[in-house]
Amino acid sequence: MACLSKDQIDFIRSDLKSRRVSRSFLFDEWVDHVCCDVEMLMNKGISFKEAYHKVAGSTGDADVKSAHMDLQQFMNHRY
Repeated sequence: MACLSKDQIDFIRSDLKSRRVSRSFLFDEWVDHVCCDVEMLMNKGISFKEAYHKVAGSTGDADVKSAHMDLQQFMNHRY
């Protein structure tokens, strides 16, 4: 079973921050989700670099911003 190194996790955190994903108050959850997806691909024999490229390319910045906005609206909704 593949496990990411600290350096690989730091790389993912840094890249997501550079893509402005860090504005989300769920940043750590997003990092965890990406790491799990990368590890899953690595378990299939794909290198870290290729696995991260696939995961990062499958979710665009617009998707992240949209999810963040939806969650903010949900959290601010009064019943």
